[in-house]
Amino acid sequence: MRKLILSIFLSSVLFFGISIAAHFDDVKNNHKNYTSIEYLESIGTLQGYPDGDYKPTKIINRAEMAKILVASQGINPDQSPRL
Repeated sequence: MRKLILSIFLSSVLFFGISIAAHFDDVKNNHKNYTSIEYLESIGTLQGYPDGDYKPTKIINRAEMAKILVASQGINPDQSPRL
């Protein structure tokens, strides 16, 4: 289900036909979601993994999906601990 939602979201971004320079080494320009991934990275929604890869074939977990959905709405949660 999460993969389906992410695929729909990424595919909808493809509709805009935005072309940007490649950033992730493991996402080639012929990947079916290349434009969407690069666009979402350029606006700060996606950051990839610490090693600089995006890992487009990896299934994401609930926390990663929640982060993507929250970031896509422009929400930046307060990270300070609550007492």
